[in-house]
Formats: sequence, C-alpha cells, structure tokens
Amino acid sequence: LDAVIAHPHAEFVMPIIETLKKCPADDTHLRQAAKIALRTCLVVTPDNFAKLIGTDEKTDLLLAEALLGARSAGGARKLVAIVKARDLPAPMLAAAAEFVGRYGEAVDRELLMNKYRLTPEDAERNAELLTLLFRGVQAKGAKLSTDELWYATRDGAELLRPAAEDVVGAEKG
Repeated sequence: LDAVIAHPHAEFVMPIIETLKKCPADDTHLRQAAKIALRTCLVVTPDNFAKLIGTDEKTDLLLAEALLGARSAGGARKLVAIVKARDLPAPMLAAAAEFVGRYGEAVDRELLMNKYRLTPEDAERNAELLTLLFRGVQAKGAKLSTDELWYATRDGAELLRPAAEDVVGAEKG
C-alpha cells in the first residue's frame, strides 16, 4: 500500500476497495493505510471511479469515507453522487453535508438541498443537515447564491405556513 500511496493510479482503486472489504475490523493500521491509498487514488484520478458509485453499499460507504478526506470540488461532487445513490449513516451524512458546503460548488449544494428537503416527517434531521451545509459555506468564506437561498427558504416557508394559518385563524376567531 505504501507504493500505491506514493504512485496512485485509477487501476488500484478496485484492489484497494477489495482489501478494505476483506480486512478485519481490528487491523486498524492496514485499514488506515488502505483508506489513505484509496483517497490518494481518488484525488489523482477523480473521474475514473464514477462507475463504482451506486454498485453496492459497502463500496459506496468506503468511497464516501475516503472522499471526506479529499478536500476538493471534485470530491464534493462525487460525494453528492453517492448521497443521491443511497442513504448514508447519520454521522457520515452530517460530515458529507458540511464537506459539500465547504468544498462543493453551488450546483453540488443545490443537489444536496433538493435531496434533503424540509418535509414534515424529516424536518428536524434535514434542518440539521442544512445547518451543517451552511456552516461549511461559512467556513469557506463564501456566501450562498440567490438560488441557494431560495432552496433554503422555500421549504421553511412551506413548513411554517400551516402554523401561521392556525395563528391567524385563532386571532380572527
């Protein structure tokens, strides 16, 4: 794995993923070296692994974990593709939201906001994800675009409308 880290190439991605899938959970050193090697390969050749996204859950989780260390717009774009393909565990999803906010482009943030709309059944979780996304944007020193502000406020207004109508109805009655 040290050679792969030093000389990353797209051909190494699948063997590294297979190594991670077979590696015992208690072999932390091998797992860490394999994750670093995978991340390095993904950074050097980001477009060559798009076909792996959505193939199986374990691969997507390994790719997402590696991408969280990539710190690039390309990494954010691929992370959004994984999030669109499947639901990630809550801690990884939270990290992904902040990562996309910090390293992603406006289109990546909009795709993420579209997936996690503030619906009544998921409002609390999705509001937390939006907050993390905004925290990432703030950490980058950027501002949300007008379109992104529309995405963010659209759902909040829809969620608050029934409560506001109840208040207005109670005041009239």
